[in-house]
Amino acid sequence: MLGPLFGFTDDDLVRLRARAEEIQKQQGENAPQRISLYGALLLTVNSGEDTPFTGKVRAFYARLTELRRMARSVPAEQLLEEIFASTGYLAALGVMENGARRREDARRFASFCAGAGSGGISALVRAIDAAALAGSTGQDTVPGGSRPGCVTVMTIHRSKGLQFPVVFVADTARRFNAADTRQPVLLHRMYGAGLRLRPEEGEGAYKTAAYTALSNVHAAEMRSEQMRLLYVALTRAQDKLILTVPLGIGKTSNPFTRAAAFLEAGAGQTLCRQANSFADWLRAALLVHPNGGPLRRLAEDLELPFADTGSTITLTVQQALPEGVEPPDPEPEERPLAQADPALTEALRQGFAWQYPAAELARVPAKVSVTGIVHKAEQTTLERPGFLAKDGLTAAEMGTALHAFLEHADFAALAAAKQAGTLETAIPAERDRQVEAKLTAPEIAEKLDAGRIRRFVESEAFARICAADEVLRELDFITALPAAEVLTAQGTDSADSAAVAQAKVLVQGIADLVLVFPNHLELLDYKTDRRKSEDDFLAAYRAQLDLYALAISKRFAPKPVTYKGIYSLELGKLIEVK
Repeated sequence: MLGPLFGFTDDDLVRLRARAEEIQKQQGENAPQRISLYGALLLTVNSGEDTPFTGKVRAFYARLTELRRMARSVPAEQLLEEIFASTGYLAALGVMENGARRREDARRFASFCAGAGSGGISALVRAIDAAALAGSTGQDTVPGGSRPGCVTVMTIHRSKGLQFPVVFVADTARRFNAADTRQPVLLHRMYGAGLRLRPEEGEGAYKTAAYTALSNVHAAEMRSEQMRLLYVALTRAQDKLILTVPLGIGKTSNPFTRAAAFLEAGAGQTLCRQANSFADWLRAALLVHPNGGPLRRLAEDLELPFADTGSTITLTVQQALPEGVEPPDPEPEERPLAQADPALTEALRQGFAWQYPAAELARVPAKVSVTGIVHKAEQTTLERPGFLAKDGLTAAEMGTALHAFLEHADFAALAAAKQAGTLETAIPAERDRQVEAKLTAPEIAEKLDAGRIRRFVESEAFARICAADEVLRELDFITALPAAEVLTAQGTDSADSAAVAQAKVLVQGIADLVLVFPNHLELLDYKTDRRKSEDDFLAAYRAQLDLYALAISKRFAPKPVTYKGIYSLELGKLIEVK
């Protein structure tokens, strides 16, 4: 408040505090409390008085509130640039004692904020505290953020608040990023939302009126921001500004001719609103400059009026080479070959020759399922499409139905029916029970093969089930098994490697039936697929039963698995796996 920006004096601050005490008394406080200067400011702002002094205080508070709101969402260097531009702070510093030094200090602080304040005001405060603890005052910084004999490459954003003796502005033909104007949903803090809608019938989407309006608003704001950036870029130079602008002249297009037509028709604002790059604005501006004769010749309009800017520029037009003509290659400069560093060469050779010591483990899976191991080489069976479902169940679906029936079957009731000779009625009754309990779908239960179920109940496998102390169905397990055994089950040769020998693989699976006896375990697995002979079943499922036996023996130790059997519902017999 006491600085040159707002013009408050010491008497004004005393008056501000005195006025705050009067307001407190008017509000009924006999003994006014001591309040801060900011509190006195708020009391004066909210007092409702309309005097030149209160107006001055309200103007200061409004500006302070605007800057505080801006500080919540913009980087520190952008906030400083806004303060410099809107308050004339740099100009005020320039007329004070040691004005040049004060202005340079402000620019130096802006350069510091561009790097340290990218994370917000809090990050900038932490960086200032760290610099103070390190004893750095910033006085050794070279004016303008540059160093003698060096070229500084930075973005326009990073150059805010800085100045350099010579500035090159390159890549002016880069198109503006207009992605915000093409989003499916456009939002604006003042004008709301705009959508692209899809027709009820047909493909694609069309732009609504609200969407088109918001797209134009976003495009205008985007160009306004880009013009502000161009202004920043053009005002960084102290002595010389060098611009590189591509001519953009093609076989069918000449941007200078188009710009000249707009300017001569008095449609310069329309031309600016249609610009897609810095180069579009620069071409139009240079066309009407007093020194823009070479460009007006390119536009074939030497009578285009120009604006007397009072500035002097030098234009150099670099014409492209004729088509098919390449620039001559510069003669290569012969340089003596430097001798290689023997120590570095040996270090690189050893580094590139390094091999992973446990390379054999690369082919060992970390976790597998037993079904995945056994059926790794088999062809995958896809689910039958829905339009074929009405034609009945396939053999695979019928096998799944038999498997589901045995999973939920009441073995005790079936054993009693077998003893009483009433299996003909017990099997349909068990099927109906599962349908009623929603264990089996009705359309599947209707097509169950009762004959195969009867053969299973009368088989040796069912006799073993009835003799067990406990029957565990669909027993899921996950355990660690030696990697060599898993590789063997997959049909892969296990290498004689210490790493493979010590490695473990998590194996997961579900055993159909585990029969628990006092001193041992028996493992049964029923299959519904069609194999030609017992040898076919053994070749296909021996590895699966072996892995099941290893995992279950480990889980129920010290009880061993003494019997492994496959019951084929197709063959109607129990096959022992040895």
